[in-house]
Amino acid sequence: MKSLCHTTHWDDKIVIKNCSCLQWRKLVPIIKELFPEISPAKISWILRTYKKNTYIALLDNDIVGFYIYYTISNNPDEVWLDYIGINKKNRNRGIGSLLLISLLDNAITEGFNKVLLSVRKNNIHSTNFYKKNGFKQISETTEQITYCKETDNSNSVKKSFNRKSETSANIINKIYLKILYFFIVVL
Repeated sequence: MKSLCHTTHWDDKIVIKNCSCLQWRKLVPIIKELFPEISPAKISWILRTYKKNTYIALLDNDIVGFYIYYTISNNPDEVWLDYIGINKKNRNRGIGSLLLISLLDNAITEGFNKVLLSVRKNNIHSTNFYKKNGFKQISETTEQITYCKETDNSNSVKKSFNRKSETSANIINKIYLKILYFFIVVL
């Protein structure tokens, strides 16, 4: 199974990185606030099961957001975004978009071709957020809408690079992401 282990420093204030076991206690209240329907036992199971797949956004060393993803063994080219959230006092500051950019950056670096997610149909704020960030609707049920964003891994030149080193493709991606961050957050 591919791993998305990557720390991204977007600026001096916001850091997106893998959540350590020591940070779980600080993350649990945010998950409870944003997803009150999830039981404490399930939160514990999610964090234990997806510990390598849990990323947090830190603002002045405080956790302000997170995302959790998973892969399915019979679809090794896809990443599923399971949960994403920003605490209420830090919303509408571009942190959610930064979390998605972090996930997409990791997906590209690790060779995944698609990022998928499902959202409740009546969650208009989230559906608009995913559309704004380039996700396309691929299916719909009475309760859920599934979105997909394809990564740019079809470029055979990128695939030929050794992904463990700092390649020119990775440098270009980082520059692109910082420019995108500037337009999302600063402007």
